[in-house]
Amino acid sequence: FTVELYREAYKDILNPIPTFDMYESNLGLQIVINLPDVRSQPGRRRTQRIPSQVQTRVSKCGRCHRTGHNRCSCKKAMN
Repeated sequence: FTVELYREAYKDILNPIPTFDMYESNLGLQIVINLPDVRSQPGRRRTQRIPSQVQTRVSKCGRCHRTGHNRCSCKKAMN
């Protein structure tokens, strides 16, 4: 495939592909791009990650090791 055939095939569908002679000369123009102002947020930084809404921890009892309740609401008698 040549560039000319590519341009001819897609000239009605796409905008024409610019060639080097179509560009304007910007050699004398100098653009200064400044960095954005970056300020730190007030307060202490978070050290733990924010858990996603999909990942939820299942409560597990420390006494009987079953899921669905914790040590305070466990019905198993203490030994």
